[in-house]
Parts: sequence; structure tokens; C-alpha cells
Amino acid sequence: MSSVKRIGDVEINQDLDFQRLVWTVQRVGWVVTALLIVAALLGLFGPGPLSWATAGEGGAPLRLEYNRFKRYLAPTTLRVHTGAGAGREGQLRIWLDRTYLEGVQVESVTLQPDSVEAGTDRMTYVFQMPDPNGSTAITFNLLTQQIGTLRGRVGLAEGQTVTFTQFVYP
Repeated sequence: MSSVKRIGDVEINQDLDFQRLVWTVQRVGWVVTALLIVAALLGLFGPGPLSWATAGEGGAPLRLEYNRFKRYLAPTTLRVHTGAGAGREGQLRIWLDRTYLEGVQVESVTLQPDSVEAGTDRMTYVFQMPDPNGSTAITFNLLTQQIGTLRGRVGLAEGQTVTFTQFVYP
């Protein structure tokens, strides 16, 4: 409740309860702003330690590097690392889940595939692999086409499967 206080020739209208409420709201706003800044610096809204993720074991035939958080219609990369034993008969066959591919557009693949085979639930990229015991890194350059959670799977034709999740901001 406001009260009129007289200081010298001046009358001051003040409401101390309301002023305390304003101060509390300001402090909460400062804390929320500080938390948002820390989250942004850590990579919640772009590049940073929280943003980069890996799926799969380090010594496994298949390992994946990707961004957890992306923006709608922004380019992103999906790096597939293969180890010894990933290729068969001079070929490396990597597939991507069709439900994931419906949420992104494949712009390019850095190690150019020899062919791409369409299946009912996946797209298989076939690469020539001269050394079946060597390691290879393949980068898929993608453009996000869907807002929200994208769940995907990447796998070897006759082997390991890796599951991952990305969140696309509007």
C-alpha cells in the first residue's frame, strides 16, 4: 500500500512492498539471463562442448560425430568413422535411416560414393575401399529440414548400428 511521506517541502509517494517485489523480479531476471549466457557459451544454442557428441565406441568398426543442437535450414555435418573390418570384399556399405533422412537434406558426401541404393527403410551408400583393414572418415554435409527432435541411425550393411538424437531449433 502506498503512503505519502513528507521530506522537507516535497511529498513522496512510495510503496515499499511493491518496490521489494520489483527488486526480487529483477534479481530473478539477472539469474535467468546469466544461466542463458552460460548455456550459450557451453554450446546449447550453437558450437560448444555441449553441442558436439559422439556415438559408438572408439575402437569399434563404426563411430559417429555429430552436433546435438542445430538450427532449422542451417548446414550441419555428420562424420562417420570406420575402423578395421568395416569393409567387405573391397566395399564399404554405410546406411542412413530413412526417417532421419526425411528431416534433413543431403547436400554432399565428402568421400564420393560409387553408388547409392534406396531401400524401404534406409539409404545405403557404397564406397570402394582398397584397404579393408584401414580406417576411413566420411562426412555427410546436411541441411536441416525439420524443427524439433531428429532421431537417426547409421550402420554398416552387415554389422554395427549407431543411434543418435539431434534437436533442431526454429
